[in-house]
Amino acid sequence: MLKPNEYGKFIRAIRKERGETLNTMAEKLDVSIAFLSALEVGKKTIPTIYVDKISRVYNFDQTQKEELASSIELSNGKVILKLDNCSEAKKEFCLLLSRNFKKLDDEKMKKLLKTLND
Repeated sequence: MLKPNEYGKFIRAIRKERGETLNTMAEKLDVSIAFLSALEVGKKTIPTIYVDKISRVYNFDQTQKEELASSIELSNGKVILKLDNCSEAKKEFCLLLSRNFKKLDDEKMKKLLKTLND
């Protein structure tokens, strides 16, 4: 049996909190049980529209919606940055970080994190 990804952990906690089964949630989201289960274990990419869909169906507040979005990004292995209202310098920084992310060793990453957290 496959282990749940971050999205799967989040969504299962919501089901447990509300006393719902996988079947009940699948019906509410208008998807099959197999599809919902595949999302939870990473067999399928989670559509980003699920942030709004699940948030609407379960009446999430902003914090829950952000947690859901984060769990989807982590599970899909993607982070989406909206750069439309950013300065050119911020856009350049994000793109440079993105291009070099896999090259960062732990020491460089710790230095960068320290700088960003100061």
